[in-house]
Amino acid sequence: MKIDHVGIIVRDLDKTVELYKNLLGVPVIFEENKGWISAIVKTESGKLELMQATDESSPVGKALARRGEGIHHLAIEVDDVQAYLNKAEQLGLTLIDKHPRKGSEERMIGFIHPRGLNGVLLEFNMPDSDKKTGR
Repeated sequence: MKIDHVGIIVRDLDKTVELYKNLLGVPVIFEENKGWISAIVKTESGKLELMQATDESSPVGKALARRGEGIHHLAIEVDDVQAYLNKAEQLGLTLIDKHPRKGSEERMIGFIHPRGLNGVLLEFNMPDSDKKTGR
């Protein structure tokens, strides 16, 4: 288990990406999602996912309207997203996702609601097994 990335909501993705590239000197990969654009900033020990809403009704758009720019979620890579979702539910935590779904970078993801985790939106993720096995 390791911290995979920290998701950060921004208003101006191009400006923010330029700042992080100049500050850190690391590669950035852009990815379009349903309702937002992500820029993945890769470092040796993890990633930052900079997210700008393209649709105000998307989860990123709603979070930006509610809380403004800043940290959106913490993502932890695990070996079995479903097992961790099940464990969270057994502990009485509120699940956003009852089952894993496809997320950024061809990964399977599942979220735990922040109300049970001291205000932290937690994502479990793992590589998509179909991609690992070539199916």
